[in-house]
Amino acid sequence: MSLIDNQHHIPKGGWIAAAISALGAAVFFLWQPVMEYFITGTYDDNIVVQMEAESMKTDAGAEPKLMVIRVRAANKGNVPVKLTSEGRGDLTLEIHRIDKSEVGKWVDPTTYPVVAKKIILQADSGDLTVPPNSYWSTEVSIPLPNGTYWLQGRLNRKSGDQISEATFFEHGKISNSIRQ
Repeated sequence: MSLIDNQHHIPKGGWIAAAISALGAAVFFLWQPVMEYFITGTYDDNIVVQMEAESMKTDAGAEPKLMVIRVRAANKGNVPVKLTSEGRGDLTLEIHRIDKSEVGKWVDPTTYPVVAKKIILQADSGDLTVPPNSYWSTEVSIPLPNGTYWLQGRLNRKSGDQISEATFFEHGKISNSIRQ
């Protein structure tokens, strides 16, 4: 038997060793992404509604002052999120005026009347995708008399989940950063 005839012959033990090495390399390099996907769920979307408000003068000393509200839908997850196709119809902003409250009693802002309601983002407005670790933002404004208000932003999702953020705001106080 010549040396040339043995060159094409690979023992079965070599294939087994190669397969075990490839499997070991796959486990070593893919362990973290697989565990993050199945165990910790970090590949899930994580959308958060954020709001901030401020009062602004429209004219010198004019009443009512303009309430400016910034609404953000922040994606803190690792996958892109489609806001409009996931929504059931809206990203809505509601404003409730807090008139009277009793001392020592908890304030339930949902019992106060809605002063203004605005659909900020409609589901049929086309696809709006928020990339991972990014946000979509918009500003809305409305002239309102001075007072205390409760602002609530609510994102309705196709799954029936609601993501909301709410805050109290004292309208009429002009901050030093925006005085002219």
